[in-house]
Amino acid sequence: MAGNKKGEINLPDNLKLVQFFYDWDEFPWETSNDGWLVKTYTTLNTSQITELAQPAELENPKFCEITFKPVQSLPDWEGIERYSKNASNLSCVLDENEPWGSYQKAVEKLIGEQKYRSQLGGYPMWVQGEDTPVKQTIPMKLLFQIDSEDNAGIMWGDVDSERIEFTLQCH
Repeated sequence: MAGNKKGEINLPDNLKLVQFFYDWDEFPWETSNDGWLVKTYTTLNTSQITELAQPAELENPKFCEITFKPVQSLPDWEGIERYSKNASNLSCVLDENEPWGSYQKAVEKLIGEQKYRSQLGGYPMWVQGEDTPVKQTIPMKLLFQIDSEDNAGIMWGDVDSERIEFTLQCH
C-alpha cells in the first residue's frame, strides 16, 4: 500500500484504465525490446465498449483469479538508499557487519514478512536485485507488478511514471 491514507493507492489521479499487452512469441525482457505495450487512458466512453468473441486459438485459456486487499510495502534493502539514506545509515549503525539484517528485522516488525505478490502501487520487490528506474535522481513510482502466477503461466514486472518502463525478472 502506498499513499497517505490506509488503503489508498498512490496512482495518478487521472488514470481510468491500464491495458498491458505482452507478446509471448517475442518474449521481451525490458523497455528497449519490442513485444510489449502499455496503454493508459484518462477518459473512458463506456457507451463504446464492445465485447469481442474469444479467439479460437484460446479455446482453453489458463485462468488466474485476481483479488485485491490492502497491504503495506517498504523498499527492500538493496533499494533503501534510493528512498531513505537515514534508514540505510541507521541499519549500518545497528549492525555494521550485516546492516541488511537489521533493516529486514525492522521491516518485519513494522509490516510483517514481505512476500512476492501481484500488486498495485507500493514498492517493487525485485527478484534479481534493485532495478527501479530513476528519473532525474527520483525513483519512478510502481504502477503495478505482476508476480509469477503458476495458474496463468507468467513471470513479469512493470514500473510507471510519466513514461512507462518495462522490466522482466524471473527466478
